[in-house]
Amino acid sequence: MLVLLALLGAAAGGVYCAVKEPSYRAESHVVFTGERGESLAAVSFAQAYGRIAAGAQVTDKAAKTLGSRDGLSDVKATTSPDAPVVEITATGADAERTAAVANAVADALVDHASARKKKTRISASVLAQAATPPAPSSPRPALGATLGAVAGLLIGGLAALAGVGRGRSQPQAPLGAGTTPLDPIHRGGVLTAIPADQQRTVGRAVVTYREMS
Repeated sequence: MLVLLALLGAAAGGVYCAVKEPSYRAESHVVFTGERGESLAAVSFAQAYGRIAAGAQVTDKAAKTLGSRDGLSDVKATTSPDAPVVEITATGADAERTAAVANAVADALVDHASARKKKTRISASVLAQAATPPAPSSPRPALGATLGAVAGLLIGGLAALAGVGRGRSQPQAPLGAGTTPLDPIHRGGVLTAIPADQQRTVGRAVVTYREMS
C-alpha cells in the first residue's frame, strides 16, 4: 500500500512538472566603488541604489533598451551588508529574454549612478553580466517526483495509523466471583452484575415495577 501511494505521488509530481510552464532565472551584478578611503560609503550607496534598482527610475531606461517592459515587473534587486554589490535577478518564461532584462537593468543602474557621480563621488560598473540560463530554474522534475513520493508515503502512513486506532477494541472487565452476566442491573448509568444471592429479590422488584408502570 505504501509503495503504491509513493509511486502515485511520484507520478503526480512528474505530471505537475511536465504541465507547469518553465521559469528561467538570470542574474547580473553591479559594483560600486568610492574614492580612496571611502569604502564604507560605497557599501552604503550600494544599498541605497539597490532599493531603487527595480523602480521606475531605472526600469524606464531599461525598457527603452529592450523595446518593451516585458519581464521588468519580475526584476528583483538584493544587496549585501558587507560588499558594495547589487545583484539583479530577472525571471521569465524565455531564457534569452530573461538574461537581456537582467543586463538591461544593470546597465540602466550604472547610468543612473554615473549621472550622480559628482555629488556622490561613487562610481558604478557592471561586475558580471547575466548569461542565458541553460535550463529552467523551476519546475524541477526530479524534485517534484521526490516530493510527490514523500507526500504519498506520508498519506499512507497516516491512513495506516488511523486504521490501527480504529481496530483496537476496548478490554472487557472480568466478572467477579458470585456474579453472572445474565442478570445486570442499571445503577447510576452503569450496568453492574448482580450477585447470585440477590438475583431473586431484584427480579421480584423489577416485575413489580413493570406491573405498576
